[in-house]
Amino acid sequence: MSLQNNRCLAKTADILAFLQPILIILIYLSIVLGSPPAALTWSLFIVSTVPACITHGAFHQRTPFDIPILIFIVGLSISLSFSPYREISLETFQTYMLCIMAYYIIVFNGLRSVWYWRFLVAILVVLSFSTLVTATFAQQSPGARVLPYNEWLYHAASKLPFAHSYHLTVNALGSVFGVIAPGLVGYAILSSDRRDKAMMWVFGVLAAVLVVLASSSSGLISMLAGFAFILWLWRRWALGILIPSGLIWLWLAISNHLYLPGWATWLAPHNTLVERVDIWRGSAQLIFNHPFTGLGPGAWFLRSNLYVDGWPVMNPHNDVLTLMSDAGVLAGVAFIAVVVIVGIILRRMVRSPAGNPWRTLGLALGASMVAFAANGIWETNVTGTLLPIPVGDMVYRYKCLATPTLWVLLALFVIAWIRFLDTKGE
Repeated sequence: MSLQNNRCLAKTADILAFLQPILIILIYLSIVLGSPPAALTWSLFIVSTVPACITHGAFHQRTPFDIPILIFIVGLSISLSFSPYREISLETFQTYMLCIMAYYIIVFNGLRSVWYWRFLVAILVVLSFSTLVTATFAQQSPGARVLPYNEWLYHAASKLPFAHSYHLTVNALGSVFGVIAPGLVGYAILSSDRRDKAMMWVFGVLAAVLVVLASSSSGLISMLAGFAFILWLWRRWALGILIPSGLIWLWLAISNHLYLPGWATWLAPHNTLVERVDIWRGSAQLIFNHPFTGLGPGAWFLRSNLYVDGWPVMNPHNDVLTLMSDAGVLAGVAFIAVVVIVGIILRRMVRSPAGNPWRTLGLALGASMVAFAANGIWETNVTGTLLPIPVGDMVYRYKCLATPTLWVLLALFVIAWIRFLDTKGE
């Protein structure tokens, strides 16, 4: 009887663990749309998470990023307590905590079951492709780049049968897929499994095409940085062509000596680079004035009052500045610690013999993280700003939500690292 009860308990815990990512999505929706009530979705999440973690011993699971995450949470909590915009900061704080919980849930379930991990990756890919594409192209945001080669996509997406309360910018789309594409293509190049190679090539090329269709400069830069990392692993001689070409293109873009037709000007974003330098300077000054308390989670836009060409600037356009504005100097310390840990792990994987599929996955994810770091110089990818637009008689207000991109990458990277060590017998 006791054995049967234990089996029932374990089965129940498995079901609850399976539901955790779905409940995280529900909490996000409750924060964005106000329905269902956030208190209800948080309660459901906690009720499902605690029994599953206790039953399977998840509270004893350690990851390489536990200490940096703890440092970040402390900084985030301090910043929240001093924020003058408590309601908005509380929403941002909740979504940061959701991302952190998603990180641990993915690690926990990914280590327990390979099929669950593969299923989750498939769901993440499908959701990211479908929601980001439709949210970007279904409505033209102020920064939309409707060009001859992508006009058809805007036209098709605008006919989708659902109402929009918010829209995303082209750089939000480009940032995500500019990070995803190198990892998918990298795995396709480095993997020895023909079935995996074919699937990853399809999704990788699709992600790269979406960056081009979005005409996202930051997406292109991050994608090329990730591809450079893969080339370094695969054919190092190719960097002799890629790096000089990239440096020449960068110099021409910065110096404004690259003359392009109107539809291709996004390939050399001289004006946006100059604008970003001013934004970075203003952001650094704000953070310098509030080093330990930050500006409050999600409150940068409300406290900066920066405008470019008459449009308000929604974020610092830099990941480190965004994190430090949300959580003070402790966020900077945590970020540096994460970079160091990722570098150490990648170094060990690169020096290990080829042939281990978890090494292949880890290096592919390393390419995505290189792309993420490059994107973080020009854009903000750790949070997403939902621009307010009128819908009928209502005007949806400004929201700043933490995005899961970094946390999902880190979680998958941890799974690859732990399983890599297991297969080596360490």
